[in-house]
Amino acid sequence: MYCKHCGAENKDKAKFCRKCGMSLGEKQEHAGEIPPSALVSGAKYRYGKVVIIFVAIFIIAAIFVVKREYDKYQDRKYEKFVVQADTYIKDKEYDKAVNACKAALKIKSTDADIYIKLGESYNGMQDTENALENYYKALEKGAVSKDVYDGLVKIYYKEMMWNELLEVCDSAIGSLDSGQEHYKNIKKFYESYERERALQEIFNNQRGKASGCKYDGSRVQAFGLCFAEMIDFEGSGEEKLVLAYTADTYDIDYLPGSIDDYVLEVWDYAEGKAQKVFEGQPCYGPSNEREVVLLNTDNQWYLKAADTDTGKEDVYYGFKDGEFMQSDTQNIAGGDVRTYVLQGYYAGVDRSEAELAYNTVNNLEQKVSHVIDSYWYGLKNTIVDEKDETASIENGSYSYESADLNMYVCAYINEEGNAEISLKYNWVDGTYSRGQNLIFQYNKEKRVYEGKNVSDAKNGAFSIEQNDEKINIALTTELAKKTLMAELIRETKYDKRY
Repeated sequence: MYCKHCGAENKDKAKFCRKCGMSLGEKQEHAGEIPPSALVSGAKYRYGKVVIIFVAIFIIAAIFVVKREYDKYQDRKYEKFVVQADTYIKDKEYDKAVNACKAALKIKSTDADIYIKLGESYNGMQDTENALENYYKALEKGAVSKDVYDGLVKIYYKEMMWNELLEVCDSAIGSLDSGQEHYKNIKKFYESYERERALQEIFNNQRGKASGCKYDGSRVQAFGLCFAEMIDFEGSGEEKLVLAYTADTYDIDYLPGSIDDYVLEVWDYAEGKAQKVFEGQPCYGPSNEREVVLLNTDNQWYLKAADTDTGKEDVYYGFKDGEFMQSDTQNIAGGDVRTYVLQGYYAGVDRSEAELAYNTVNNLEQKVSHVIDSYWYGLKNTIVDEKDETASIENGSYSYESADLNMYVCAYINEEGNAEISLKYNWVDGTYSRGQNLIFQYNKEKRVYEGKNVSDAKNGAFSIEQNDEKINIALTTELAKKTLMAELIRETKYDKRY
């Protein structure tokens, strides 16, 4: 039978409707008899279900539309904060940039770029801790960007945290698809700087002792540190330090007839420090002279010294498989021989070469200082990427070396952001070499380099001109009465184009 209330079909003997629970009574229609009221009620029920479904679909669609529009609105707000942050960073309003970045993070905290901007902003505020934290968060969010690595490198350079700086460079080299050469250059400049500085310290330890050279017109005696040179024995590009000095301290007015305690050393750099690879005695030359002899053949340099085992002369030492050892004299023939007399009458030796023995000390002092400066400015300018487009000389290091004149130049951007030139020179004035260190700063209005903080530079005459990879210099100072002229060859560049 069918319920007259809801139209549901029930068993013939049921007393109550299984659907609505109403009493079926005695006058209910039996199976097979569908009353009109039941049909109407069933239709109403089915219609209600359809309405409910349509309403549900409408609500879901409305929620989707509202969510989509809200996301678009949030994206617009996020982009607005990002643009503001970029503008503030460009204008160096870093505190406002931080606020804009934080507002952006409240909307979207997964974007690595916003952490990069926060790192840059905090770095601009000199807040190293927060800058580092946000740069590393950017890496955690998946950033593989030069902006992150450049930011970290600049911080570690500023804080002189060299191990961390090198680790970042290694990470950049291993992660980036392009631009690795920049980080390789940073590592090269720093490692070369450390190498030269360690060898300079060995040089300075001997240089600090009383040194001199007595020359009476026919005989010379050098004491203290009396020979110093950087030699690339293997042609590998890495020079070793060669020193000759006396073990005892002497007074130039009370020298003995013969000095017999000369020490000859070779220093290399390995495992982050200077290491002595050879110690012996200079060999004897004609007329019982003591001299340092260097031989170059087939692009290999050899050092002639007394045999450390027998005390005999004419033994050559050189590098083989990374080790400094005695070489087979029979296989060494011809080549360029350089003789530096420490003590003696120079029988058969040109006088200018004899004088050069002691003069090498002054020459090397300036050369090593120049090389260290060149690597340091190379490191700084490669990281900071500063340059003055108006300056007439490109950032980099330049050098000129000859028998009677050495000249070294570093062109760089100083701490005030101005183009500057460091000029070191020495020349042989009669018997001994003389030298000077000068600084010239670029005057943008006059478009010339002018002497800075050195009266001799200010009172002298100086001109410099770039010619491709070379520079031409003419210099006259109170110390150098004559005009010194040289064409210097470029050694290194100091910017990201290198």
